[in-house]
Amino acid sequence: MVKSPVERLQAAAWSAAPSLVSSSGVELIDLVDLAESLDLARRDFELHQLLAGGKRAARVAAPPPPAAPVSKLESIDNKVTTDLEGVVLAEHRCRARSCSVCAIKRGWIVRQRLLARAGGWIRPAVLTLTVDRGEFSSPVQAYRYVTRKKLLWRLMRGLGVKRWFWVLEYQQKTGLGWPHWHILIDLADVPGGRVDLVKAWQLWRDRWGVGGLQLEVRDVEFDSVEHALMYITKYLMKQPEGGFPTWVLKSRQSIRFFQGCRLLGPLVAKPSLKKAMSVEDEQTNKRASRRALLDRMSECSVGAGRVFALRVDQSTGEQRGHFIGALPCSPSQLLGLVRSGQVSASIDVRQDEAGRETFVLKSDPRALLSQLHPLRDVLGVEVGERVRFRRLALLEENRFEKRAVIAAAAVEDPHHVINLVEPFDLAALLTWGE
Repeated sequence: MVKSPVERLQAAAWSAAPSLVSSSGVELIDLVDLAESLDLARRDFELHQLLAGGKRAARVAAPPPPAAPVSKLESIDNKVTTDLEGVVLAEHRCRARSCSVCAIKRGWIVRQRLLARAGGWIRPAVLTLTVDRGEFSSPVQAYRYVTRKKLLWRLMRGLGVKRWFWVLEYQQKTGLGWPHWHILIDLADVPGGRVDLVKAWQLWRDRWGVGGLQLEVRDVEFDSVEHALMYITKYLMKQPEGGFPTWVLKSRQSIRFFQGCRLLGPLVAKPSLKKAMSVEDEQTNKRASRRALLDRMSECSVGAGRVFALRVDQSTGEQRGHFIGALPCSPSQLLGLVRSGQVSASIDVRQDEAGRETFVLKSDPRALLSQLHPLRDVLGVEVGERVRFRRLALLEENRFEKRAVIAAAAVEDPHHVINLVEPFDLAALLTWGE
């Protein structure tokens, strides 16, 4: 491996350390400071080389022609969606499956990994499970009861289903979002090739006391295995018409949106990073479960952004990012500061076919971060205000929040609630009686 001049100088300094200390009396702390300075210089050198990668790309041999595709499905490991290279200002992303911006991408990843394993399915069918509202005091209690006792997994084992994948959905028309589950099963592994509905009733209603259930086994509507996988994963990529229930958005405990059997392997993390075991949503991570989904969604696209240096690997065609630093505001806020003359920088806004914007920084990123450092407190307050207004907007659009607020306000003044007219003024109801 060829070392840069800075790396060779640093190695020479460390190799000379014993003789310097013994002969000339140079203290070791001086050598440590020298090494740290050289290490900082090496990082600046690497960043310079990364930003100037386009100049070196001409000397790199052309990559070999790609092999003929074995499938029409796009590979999920190919991260190249553009030939963009340079410094990019990335917006803050909440990565929540309940977010209208992030859910599509994260659901698409799960869909592609399921489609890559479509060869293991033979006779897919959909099983829908519901709960009896009379047996539980609230949707939260019903959800916690089913998940904590692992009733879905136990039901699959009891029915002899070996290959399965379920997604969580919520009742939209009435109530406060009661949960129900759509389970894709493979009838080829079930004894007799069909689901024993009598045994399912005995387990779900009589033994576990969940109450009533609705079983829908469908295997004739799917044209292929891929069609079935596309159908079941649509619930991960679409937003409910009335939004997600507030008990889901405000919960401080993790909400599992999907799960698959062990035969499917990992569907969230890469196989090299996660063992092939029962797959669960990444929001079961303890760090993510400490914050409510609503809090995370309120910061999406309006929270503090980050600065990355992007470069496309000429040998693999993969786009890689090198983190440079964090912004005290969103890229859109920064663009406003530049246009108003408060910050000196050159930002190019590019828009793709879907209308998504990309902020490309044309000037020195380190100079930009130095200018923003004295403004971090003021910008932090502005970011907090934007997050608060976005949170209120999310609640105003949520059908379940409207029902909950109206129900609470009806206790105080039924006449006021009866005379409510659209548009629904959630802010007025939240301050009603204060």
